[in-house]
Amino acid sequence: MALCFLLITACNSSEIQLSNISTQRAPDIAECRVVEHPLGKTCIPLKPQRIILESAFLDPLFALGIKESIVGTNCYPMWWVAKGCFASGLSSNQLEGIETVGNYPPSLEKVLFLKPDLILWSDYIKSMYHQLSDIAPTVTIHWDDFQYSFKDYLRHLAQIFDREEVAEEILLQYQNRITEVRKQLGDRLQNAEVSVIIYGCAGNNGFSLPPRYAIWFQILDNLGIKIKPIFSMSQKVWCSNFDSIETINNYDSDILFIANFHSKSGAFLLEKPLVSSLNAVKNGRAYVIDGQDVWDAYGPFGVNKLLNLLAKHLLKAAQTF
Repeated sequence: MALCFLLITACNSSEIQLSNISTQRAPDIAECRVVEHPLGKTCIPLKPQRIILESAFLDPLFALGIKESIVGTNCYPMWWVAKGCFASGLSSNQLEGIETVGNYPPSLEKVLFLKPDLILWSDYIKSMYHQLSDIAPTVTIHWDDFQYSFKDYLRHLAQIFDREEVAEEILLQYQNRITEVRKQLGDRLQNAEVSVIIYGCAGNNGFSLPPRYAIWFQILDNLGIKIKPIFSMSQKVWCSNFDSIETINNYDSDILFIANFHSKSGAFLLEKPLVSSLNAVKNGRAYVIDGQDVWDAYGPFGVNKLLNLLAKHLLKAAQTF
């Protein structure tokens, strides 16, 4: 009888402890909102105060007005090389106060130390999802679904944080800027084709091709600019390197942009034999735009910055037609 009493007491004690832990990790349903995502359903705080997220989400969440709640982010190693950790469109001053939690994957120790009440990550974190969920409510985003449209991406994040109206206002401002640039261009570029090639993708010292869904093509599409047809939506691979005059000739066009991910000067790139023979270069319509932090735009700050740079060069090119 004494043994039975001890066993019953121990079982009841375990149930009480597990119940307490469960209550701590799962907010009361009246104080949270259920979000469905690729790895399950998560009840997140209505107003999270300490968010840890993947760096690709910084720009759009800043635009949505959630900056003050962000306490931690990751930083990919190749982005530290030249200027430290960056998020496209955002300055280092804007990122002050946000701690890094390692590269990829994040450090569980650093995440735990920051005591988040919400973790937001792409579903590439699948192998660590349950560990992160034990620390705080964790929501994942299937990145491949949203890289094809920065507008859908912003709307999706806005839905998670109940900021849909803010997102639509941001997109309206973007569309107004698009309309303004199109009016400035008039019909001078209606028959012109544009290409974009990359130099230094993933740290390589060479040229490569972007996929058709890349953010700069999304912006050019919005501007009504023709993309050279050889860029196909079926091409989904980044950093497909090439180093032959035959290949680069296929991507020659009326206007050429070179996305410079390296520290080489624009003059150096345009003088390379592989590039200098192109008609776009000979006609003075080849433009080198520096900075991976410019080209890797994931949110409104970066997109508008890139839009303004593209518009500047397109307007210059339009004067030569």
